[in-house]
Amino acid sequence: MTGRSKQQTVGSVQKSKTQTPSLLRIRVAPKSRREAVTVGKKGTLEVSVKEPAEDNRANSRAVELVAAHLGVPVKALRIIRGHHSQGKILEVYAHKL
Repeated sequence: MTGRSKQQTVGSVQKSKTQTPSLLRIRVAPKSRREAVTVGKKGTLEVSVKEPAEDNRANSRAVELVAAHLGVPVKALRIIRGHHSQGKILEVYAHKL
C-alpha cells in the first residue's frame, strides 16, 4: 500500500499527525542583568535575557533558555505569536514535558 508517511515536517521539527503541539505563554525582558526563567502570574514563564531586542537576538536567547528549562531541544520550540512584543506564545513539539 502506497500512501503518505506518518511523519510531517514542521520547520525542522518532525512530528506525527496525532501529536498536537502544546502552547506556552512567555514574557521576555531583554537587556536584563542576569538570565533567568521564573513562573509568573497565571503560569506564564517570565524569561530575563541579557541580549538586546535587536536582530532577533532576545527571541533566540529566550527560546534557548525555555528549551533548557523544559528539558527539550531548541528545535522543539517555535514562536508563533509575539515576535515584536514582550509577550509571546510558543508551540512546543515534544513528548517530554
